[in-house]
Amino acid sequence: MRLFFLVLLIAACSTPDSGTTEEPSLDSYLNTNNGFIDISELIVEKYRYNSVERWEDDIRAFEALDAQTTDPQDAILFVGSSSIRLWEDIETDMAPYGVIQRGYGGASWADVAYYAERIVYPHDFAALVLFAGNDIWGNPDDRSPEELVLLLRHTVQTVRKKYADQPVFIIEITHVPVRGHMVAEIDAANTALRTETEQLENVHWIPTRDLYLNADGTVKTERFGEDHTHQNRAGYAMWTERIKQELERVMD
Repeated sequence: MRLFFLVLLIAACSTPDSGTTEEPSLDSYLNTNNGFIDISELIVEKYRYNSVERWEDDIRAFEALDAQTTDPQDAILFVGSSSIRLWEDIETDMAPYGVIQRGYGGASWADVAYYAERIVYPHDFAALVLFAGNDIWGNPDDRSPEELVLLLRHTVQTVRKKYADQPVFIIEITHVPVRGHMVAEIDAANTALRTETEQLENVHWIPTRDLYLNADGTVKTERFGEDHTHQNRAGYAMWTERIKQELERVMD
C-alpha cells in the first residue's frame, strides 16, 4: 500500500500543470524516497522534461539511423555530448577499433541517463564509452556532485540490464577555457564520479585533467577551438591517445 501511494506521489510531482514544463524541486523527490524505489530513478525523472524537450528529435534520428545501418563488429560505442558529436575523425583516430558514434547536442549526464536505453540497446558492442560535459556552467540549476553520481549509477544500471559483461568507460569532464574559473567545481564533480566508478564492477575511469590543465591550474587554451569550449585537433589527439590507452589496458 505504501508503494502504491508513493507511485501516486511521484506521478503528481512529475506531471507538470497544463501549459507548463516547470520541474519539481530536488527536495520533493528526496522526500518521497522511503526505500522502495532507487533514488536514482527519481533524479532522472526530475530532469525528464528538459531532456525530452531538447533532444527527442535527435534520439529519433538515432533510431532511424539504427534501423538503416549495421554496426561494425566488436565496435566501441561512444555516447555523449557534443565532444562526441563533433569528433569528425573518430573512425580514423580510433582505428583499429570499429566505432559507433552517438553524440548529440550539448547533452548532460541527465540526458545520457534518461536516454540510455534508447541509445544503447539497439547496438552490439565490445565496450561502451560515455562522456557528458554540460552539467556545470556556474548556473543556479547546475547538478551537484551527488546528483551526478546518481545519474551515472542509473546509466550503468540501465546498461547492465542488457549488457552484463561489456566494459564501460567514463571519460572525465573536460576542463575547458570558458569554464576556466570553475576548476574547483569541476574537480569536485569528477572526484565524485570517479569514486562512484571505482565502486562499480567493470566500469573504468578515463582521467583527462592532466591533458587540459597547466601546472598552475589554468586551462591549456591551445587545445581548444575559437569557441573556447570544444577541442581542436590537438585536443582530440590527446583525447584519442588517452582513451586508447585505457581501452587497451582493460580489453587487450
